[in-house]
Amino acid sequence: MLDPCLKRLEIYDLFANVWSCDDFSTTKADPQIYIKVAEKIGQPIENILFLDDNYNADKTAKSAGMSVCGVFDESSAEYVDDIKNVADHYIYNFDELLNI
Repeated sequence: MLDPCLKRLEIYDLFANVWSCDDFSTTKADPQIYIKVAEKIGQPIENILFLDDNYNADKTAKSAGMSVCGVFDESSAEYVDDIKNVADHYIYNFDELLNI
């Protein structure tokens, strides 16, 4: 499901790597997934900006030490305020990333 979504948003080609939870044998609810990603790309976790429209994933990434950017999506519209409270940034459009 991940690849088709990124392709639909026309941003798939912007990524050097695209992984899912299956690649790490865990879920976005486990802080270890974010730590493993940081290790895999060879960056300190605090240097990584995590983007997601899911409150629980944003909260867990933040607890793992990542900077977090909440992303608006209709499916999580009722959680916008919660996401904004946990995130360092919040965007409604990917063009807004240029200002971060």
